[in-house]
Amino acid sequence: MNERRKFVLLIAGLFLMMGCQATPHGTLRAEQQLEAPSIQKTVQERSKGDLRKAYAHYAIGLLRDNEYRFREAIREFEEALKHDKTSSILHTRLGADYIKLRQFDKAIKELRKAQELDPTDERPRTLSALLYISLRRFPEAIQEYEEILKQHPEDPKLLASLADLYVIQGKLEEAVKIYQRLLIQEENGLLHFNLGILYTQLSNWDEAEKHFKRATELEGRYVDAYLALGILYELRKENAQAVEQYEKALVIDPLNPKIYQRLGQIYYDEKRVSEAIQQFETLLKLDPDSLEGTLELAYIYLKENRGNDTVALLEKLITKGRKHHELYFLLGLAYGTLDRTDQSLAAYLKSLEINPNHARTHFYIGSLYDKMGKKEEAANAFKRSIALDPNDADVYNYLGYLYAEEGMHLEESVHLIQKALAIDPENGAYMDSLGWAHYKLGRYEEAEKELERANTLMKGDPTVLDHLGDAYFKRGNLERAKEAWEKSLSITPSKEIKEKLERLKLLAK
Repeated sequence: MNERRKFVLLIAGLFLMMGCQATPHGTLRAEQQLEAPSIQKTVQERSKGDLRKAYAHYAIGLLRDNEYRFREAIREFEEALKHDKTSSILHTRLGADYIKLRQFDKAIKELRKAQELDPTDERPRTLSALLYISLRRFPEAIQEYEEILKQHPEDPKLLASLADLYVIQGKLEEAVKIYQRLLIQEENGLLHFNLGILYTQLSNWDEAEKHFKRATELEGRYVDAYLALGILYELRKENAQAVEQYEKALVIDPLNPKIYQRLGQIYYDEKRVSEAIQQFETLLKLDPDSLEGTLELAYIYLKENRGNDTVALLEKLITKGRKHHELYFLLGLAYGTLDRTDQSLAAYLKSLEINPNHARTHFYIGSLYDKMGKKEEAANAFKRSIALDPNDADVYNYLGYLYAEEGMHLEESVHLIQKALAIDPENGAYMDSLGWAHYKLGRYEEAEKELERANTLMKGDPTVLDHLGDAYFKRGNLERAKEAWEKSLSITPSKEIKEKLERLKLLAK
C-alpha cells in the first residue's frame, strides 16, 4: 500500500468517527444525531416531511458508510440533499466518501460547497487540508489551515501542522514565527530544537546555537540537541567545541553509531587518522551493516594505502547481500591499488549494473582500459563519463592526453585539454598535457611555452621534464634539452631518456 493510499484511508477513518458525533436528532436515536444548523435555521420554511426524508436518507447513508458501502452512502446523501439543499454536513459527508473512492476532484468540490454553506464549520476545511497534503498541493493546504486558525488562533496542533507545511514549502521565516508563537504558550526542548534546525537552514548560526543550547538545558539528555550543536560547530570550523558536544552525547548514549561517525570525520579532517579509524571501527561493531560507516572507513583505508583491509571490509558487507554502486566502486579502486586489474574491472562493471549513470566509474574504467592497451574502449568510457558529468576536468585531460600520446585526433586533443584548463586553470598536469598535444602537432614554440608553465608549477616532475627536453630539442636548444633530460633521469630511471642523452652526445661530436 503506497503512502498516499495510507493517508487517504486515515482521513476516511477519521471522518467515519465524526459521524458518531454529527448525526440527526429528533426522530432518530441520540447516537445518530446530526449537528445541522442549516436545517434548524430553515425549519419554518419547509415541511416536517422534508426534514424527516432528509434525516432518513442521512441515517441510511451513515449505515452504508459503516458497512464500507461508500457508493450507496453517496446515493443516500445525495437524496438527503434534495430535501435539504443548504446542509453543509451532507456535503462534508459526500466529500469524505469521494476521498475513500479516490475521486479527489469530486471530494474537493463537495468540501468547498460545505465551506460556502457554513464558513464557521472547520471540519470541511480540516478535511480539505489533509486531502491537499496527501495530494502534495501544499499551498492550498496552507491556505486552509490559515483560515482555520482565524477561528482557533492559538491551537497548538494547528500551529504545528502549519509550521510543517511552511517548512515543506521553504517558507522558513514563516515557520520560525509559528514556533515562536508556540514557545509563548509552552516552552519545551523540542520546540527549541526545531527552531535551532530552522535557524541553521537560514544560516543564522548564533540563533541556532542559542536554541540548541536551551533545548539541552530544558532536557539534559536530549542527544539530538547535542548532536545538532556539534554539527553546528563543525559548520563554523570550531571542531574542539564540536567534539565536546559529541562527547557529552556519548555519556548519555554510548551505543549511538551517529556520534562515532561524527567524531571519526572530525578526527580524519584533523589528520588524526588512527583515532578516526578507531571511531569508525567502533561504529561498525555497533552497527555492522552500516553502509555509510563502511563506505567512510573504506575511503580512509584507501587513502592510507590499506588495499587489503579495504577489500575485506567491503566484501564483508557485499557477502551479506548489500547492493550499492559505491561498494563496488570502492572495491574496484581497492583492487586497482593491489594491481588486480581483472578484479578491479569486474567490480567497476558491477557498480555500473547498479548505477549506470555514475560518471566517475566510467572514468576509472577508461583508465583501466588505457593501462590494458584498449585505447578505443578507454576513449568510449571517457566520453560516457563526460556526457554524464561535463564539469569533470580530469576526464577532459585524460582523453585529450590519450589522443596526444596515440597521435590521433590531435586538434580535438588540444580542445579537450583546453576545456580541462578552463575548469582548473592552474593545474600543472593539464598544462603538461596541452604542451604535449602542441608538440605532437609540431607546434614546438607553443609546446615549450606550456611545458615551461607546467614545470614552474610541478618542479621535479620527471614526465614534465622529459616533455620539456623534447620541446627544447626540437627548437634546437640542445643544452637546455640535456639539462631537462638529466634532471628527469635523476628522479626516475628511464631507458628511453638514457637513449636520448646518448643521441645528444653523438650530435655534439
